[in-house]
Amino acid sequence: LWVGNNKFIMLTLILACAYSKDQTTRLLASFFMAFGCALYFFTMDSVMKSLDDAGDVQAGSAKTLSSMIAFLLVLWIGAFVTEVYDSMKHYRVHVVKAKRT
Repeated sequence: LWVGNNKFIMLTLILACAYSKDQTTRLLASFFMAFGCALYFFTMDSVMKSLDDAGDVQAGSAKTLSSMIAFLLVLWIGAFVTEVYDSMKHYRVHVVKAKRT
C-alpha cells in the first residue's frame, strides 16, 4: 500500500512542478527527475537483473523496468534541455532590453 501512496505522491509532485509558472521550479524538477532516473542504473539495475536471473521476480521484469526508466530518462533530459534553452532565451531578452534603456 505504501508503494502505491508513494507513486501517487510523486505523481502529484511532478504535476505540480510541471504546471508551475516558476521557471526555476520546472528547471530543478526536470533536473532532479533525470538524476533520479539515471541513479536507478547505478544502484538498482544490477540488483534487478540478478533477481530476474534467479527467478525471484517475474521473468523479463528487469528488462521492462530498465526500458521504462530509460525512456523516462530521455524524456526528463529533454525537459531539462528545453527549460535551460527557455531560461537562456528569457535571459537574453532581459539583457537586450536593459542595454536599450
